[in-house]
Amino acid sequence: MQGETKAAVVRRLQFAMAELEAISGIAHYVGDPALLEQIRALTEGVRGCINSLLKSCQAPSTPPS
Repeated sequence: MQGETKAAVVRRLQFAMAELEAISGIAHYVGDPALLEQIRALTEGVRGCINSLLKSCQAPSTPPS
């Protein structure tokens, strides 16, 4: 159950990342460097969350005996 929940969160975060990439294109077109930096920071944060969740999903749930 917990693995399914983590997988669902990862999928939602991946959609959020795609949205941020689309917004980044708009911000680049507008030419707002402060907004681009904020979007970059958000994207890196989302990427970090995804990586953390994926690593915890791959870790064994019980320690080896």
